Amino acid sequence: MNTHKHFIKKLKENTIFFKNDVLQFDALGQAAQNLDPKLLVVLINDSILKKQFFTKVGDVLVFDKIQFQDFILPFEQSESKKNYCFKNWKKYSEKGVAIPSELKDENYIIKGDNYDVLCAIKPIFIEKIKCIYIDPPYNTGNESFSYADKYNSNTWLLQIEKCLRIAHELLTPDGVLFVSCDDNEFAYLKVLLDKIFKRENFIEHFSWKKTDTPSNLPKKSKKVLEYILCYEKNRDSVKYKGVPKASGTSNGLMNQTNAVKTLVFPKNKIDTGLADGIYTIGTYGTKKYTINLLEDTEVKNGLFVKSVFLEGKFKWSQKNLDKELKKGTKVSIRSIAFSPSYEKTEYEMEAPLNYIDSKMGVDTTENAGRELTQLFGKEVFTYPKSESLMAYLFNMISNKLSKDDYILDFYLGSGTTAAAAHKLGYRYIGIEHADYITEIPVKRLEKVIKGEQTGISKTYDWKGGGSFVYTELSYSPEKNTFKDEILSDTFFILNE
Repeated sequence: MNTHKHFIKKLKENTIFFKNDVLQFDALGQAAQNLDPKLLVVLINDSILKKQFFTKVGDVLVFDKIQFQDFILPFEQSESKKNYCFKNWKKYSEKGVAIPSELKDENYIIKGDNYDVLCAIKPIFIEKIKCIYIDPPYNTGNESFSYADKYNSNTWLLQIEKCLRIAHELLTPDGVLFVSCDDNEFAYLKVLLDKIFKRENFIEHFSWKKTDTPSNLPKKSKKVLEYILCYEKNRDSVKYKGVPKASGTSNGLMNQTNAVKTLVFPKNKIDTGLADGIYTIGTYGTKKYTINLLEDTEVKNGLFVKSVFLEGKFKWSQKNLDKELKKGTKVSIRSIAFSPSYEKTEYEMEAPLNYIDSKMGVDTTENAGRELTQLFGKEVFTYPKSESLMAYLFNMISNKLSKDDYILDFYLGSGTTAAAAHKLGYRYIGIEHADYITEIPVKRLEKVIKGEQTGISKTYDWKGGGSFVYTELSYSPEKNTFKDEILSDTFFILNE
């Protein structure tokens, strides 16, 4: 017997979980989380479902909530895909707004329930998304536009989990996920992500200094941090990029723990502050280091014109010294101590710190809010993320991310992710269920195309251009126009 069909048959006997003959998965999931007797009675009184969802511990039957959620999730996804297509297609470009004549390598802004849209696009974008960034509602008790930003933890996690499971499938094998959160649900979200993405694929939780002006109202601590959880679908050895390191001072080549070795510093390569003349064999150095000059050498016009043979506890080998000189690293012996130092013209890119602030060129939410207000001429969104934060994250994984790759944000909000991706030349998909999608993110991207100069525009010399396609998920395909049906079919075919 098909267990799913049997499950539906039994649930239909209790209409609380059905509306217009459609199973209400959110109500069902919440009932399971809350151990609702109405659900448990249905399950426990049926031998097949009892065996599926209950475990006997001594004389007690224990309901397995995780097994239940895992059971209904794929069924929910398959149900969610039924009879979906897209409508109200519009292409925004420098030429204006028009119905697209074709769909090829487009950026997409899609209106619809986050989960439903993910289900709808899953068949065509499975393992095609290189990077996902989301900034879901934080479950703080504050209302943020049409997101209900206050659930109990079980409900909040259930809502997020459904989307994250599909997100995992959409990522390429080497794809990266970033999830913003605050401390309200951080611990629970980390456990959930460990479950979906597996603990071994956890990369880091980055602490981002979101504000320089925290509220003075708290009695215990003033909050300046938010967090960005980072996972890879399959953790690999590709290096992430931090802020490029610049050399502000010279670095000594001596190290007390190293073995004594001989280095030959080639003539006409090593600058010095010593006066012109001959410097003879002998013992030089400092109070900490003994340095022996093994052969006479000579200085003319601030340069050693004869090779310098030194013996001491050096950090570098001869091979490394020759390599650095070839790369253009400046090596000096400035004083009579004959203690060499170096100054690199550029450093190998280091991995990023797990702390992000303005020193990395990342703006606070206040700055981002002011720029968004400037862009629209009025306040349109509370506490938006900054484009510079998005650029920092995308640059961080640029050893993985190419311009042909898709970046996905299925809690689009004010459209920061899409705006930053557009200016940086990446392809993107933004999903938002709220009606303000056309008034805020779509209009923001129109301004981006026209070359607006807020956010990262000046940093990356953004002058405008590009395009994106807007469409809406249709729940009543029979009401769609013929053109909508053709474009929907084209969308699915071209992206397969």
